[in-house]
Amino acid sequence: MDYDQLDFETLWELLKQNDEQALVQVLIRFDSLIKSKSRVNGRINEDIAQDIREAFVKALKKKIRE
Repeated sequence: MDYDQLDFETLWELLKQNDEQALVQVLIRFDSLIKSKSRVNGRINEDIAQDIREAFVKALKKKIRE
């Protein structure tokens, strides 16, 4: 399956089935936003970016369980 060609609705359904590749694809698609929100003094702070990724994954998994 070519995950980078899937629409978000399909990825969401795959996430509900605990598809790890779907999760990776969602993170890839949100990477620019994550990096933009983790800038400090014009540079990407990787610790902040990782914290955002972890919070994002946690929120996705919580939403899937609802």
